[in-house]
This record gives sequence, structure tokens and C-alpha cells, in this order.
Amino acid sequence: MLLFYNAVSGILGPRYSDLLLKSIAYHKYVAPPLDRTLALKDNSVIQMCRFMCHNHALSNPDCPYNRAYHEYLTGWRQIAAHVALYEYYYKVSWLELPWPIVHTLRKDIPHFHELGLFGAATQYAENFGSNGLVYYVAARLLWDPALDVDALLEDFYAKFYAEAAGPMKEYYEALEAAAVASGVHLAR
Repeated sequence: MLLFYNAVSGILGPRYSDLLLKSIAYHKYVAPPLDRTLALKDNSVIQMCRFMCHNHALSNPDCPYNRAYHEYLTGWRQIAAHVALYEYYYKVSWLELPWPIVHTLRKDIPHFHELGLFGAATQYAENFGSNGLVYYVAARLLWDPALDVDALLEDFYAKFYAEAAGPMKEYYEALEAAAVASGVHLAR
């Protein structure tokens, strides 16, 4: 696939020198090539799709799925100037239930910044009622990864739920705590 991406970049690059060609590294193509002499052309972006565990931080070496994905990510960073992510901050298989991954967002997004990733995109739906907290925290951290997540959460609860902020905070914290305690690889 990398050879194909580079061939297309070679054709389009001279004609559109002000644009970057984005290609996807997903599922069977998520691993970088074993031949480390290959490199993605500089006028290209490889966007990796993270379809593995979201209940553990990507940098968590104890999660076998994320450990492997992290190796792929750092491998692409060695051979590509521009690496982006396609994240699942909404998961269709989660059936519109709240997606309790704020505990990983607080670690993952600053880590993406440390890795020098080019950008991030996410799957999204009109489900702000059930998933607004994740969208809000992710959007704010992607804009500024140094923000205080606890302050973001308080801001969200107060502005979104007003008088119900206290009970909703308890609900979301209980949901996050249950996800963490489960150890399940959401939503593998």
C-alpha cells in the first residue's frame, strides 16, 4: 500500500504542490512496512485508524492491543513526516450508550502531542446527549493538550446540566470508574 501511496503522491505532487495527499492505515494495513528503507513521501499524510482498546491509555504497556498499536504508530513516525489519527470518540458498536473514555483521553491526547502527530479526526454522530462529554473533552484537549481535565469536566457539567450538574457528575464518574475497574478492552 505504501508503494501505491507513493506512486500517487509522485503523480499528484508536482501538480498540487500546496496540498498533502492523505492515505489511510487501517485494520490489515495499520502496521508500517517491515522494510524500513521505505518512507512515505513528504507530500503525504498517513492517517492511522485506532480501532483497538480505548479503555487503556495508548501508552499503557500492559494493554496488549495498545502496545502493538503504539509500536505501529512509532514505526510510522520513523518513515513518515506526517502521521495523523482517526480516533473513535464515538463507537457505533457502543449502540449510543455513553462512551466512558475520558480517563484515557486525559493521557492519550497529550501523548499524541508529544509524539508530534499531524492531526486527529474522529467518528461523530448527532449524539451529544449521550456522548457530549467525550466530544467536549477531546475537542478542548486537541486544541490545548495542557488543559486541566478536571476543570474541563466541571465546566461541562455546570454548562450542560446546570442544576443537575452534581448528579450527572456522579453518574459519569461512576461509569468511568466501572470501565476502569472492568479491565475490558473497550470496544475491542
